[in-house]
Amino acid sequence: MRIREYAQHHTPVQVVCTIPVMFSYWAKPKDCPELSQYLNDHLASVVDDFPEHYLALGTIPMQDTVLAIQELERIKALGFPGIQIGSNVNQKNLNEPEFFPIFEACQELDLAILVHPWEMMGQELMGNTGFPGWWVCQPKPVAPSAR
Repeated sequence: MRIREYAQHHTPVQVVCTIPVMFSYWAKPKDCPELSQYLNDHLASVVDDFPEHYLALGTIPMQDTVLAIQELERIKALGFPGIQIGSNVNQKNLNEPEFFPIFEACQELDLAILVHPWEMMGQELMGNTGFPGWWVCQPKPVAPSAR
């Protein structure tokens, strides 16, 4: 169904990635690589089945640098152009030095990084806005007739 809609909306290619809840940063590091591999293999099968319509961003076990880099190398071999990560890992900001080797590996492997809002930190400082933190920067959809 989605592929048929591409012609109608002049968007023949979509980037697919796992839903953020599947990052599973809460899991024990030894358990997460298998999940990342499963998710990335599924995404690779979607791209393989419809290469003219899909690109994939992989997921990695960010809670363990060595395991994350191993999966980055596999993601590169799968032909993905990049990865998707959460905006924090177990309430650690992405500027923590432990994550630098992961970012350096992405640079060396020429992999893009999409940072997806995830379990927003500092929400208690936002006051009673009525918005979850990840909504603050969410773009408003524009109807095709208003473009």
